[in-house]
Amino acid sequence: MHARNLLPVALLAIVVVAFVFAGPASAFTIKTFVVTVHENGDADIRAGYQLSWPELFVYYVTPMKEDLVKTAIGSRYPKLAVTDVHVLPDSADLTLKKFAEVSRSATVPVTTTYTTRAVSFLIAKEILDEYPDIAKFLSPDFSPEMTIVKFPGGREYSYKNANGIPALSATIMG
Repeated sequence: MHARNLLPVALLAIVVVAFVFAGPASAFTIKTFVVTVHENGDADIRAGYQLSWPELFVYYVTPMKEDLVKTAIGSRYPKLAVTDVHVLPDSADLTLKKFAEVSRSATVPVTTTYTTRAVSFLIAKEILDEYPDIAKFLSPDFSPEMTIVKFPGGREYSYKNANGIPALSATIMG
């Protein structure tokens, strides 16, 4: 499966980490979900969230949080290239390789087009439902309060409380 189809898996991995921090029947909401596409098509993903005091305590005593994210993604998609995983008290970051398709024109002026497929965050719920022992303790909101997709050249798309991201394209000169 291609990396750009796995954005919901990255979201789910972050929710799995939240499960470790959250108490029973916790409602976990992602405040911001930012995708920054790089010139090579890789994308940095940052999910911003807010933990309660008890969740923060659990955060600080839980070892190897980054490994939890890698395991959550790798167990389902072993061929997916995920790098640079960092889990902080207020955010989780990772990089997905080859998130966007990159094409360059052969004519002058040279343009570069970055294209992503549509992504539904609801797939993350379907994946979570495959783990009923975890799912019964969570009522996550898979619609981040603000989703932002940034492309090279400054093109940016933003969505409020969206349950997915439509297919996007951005073209830059040079």
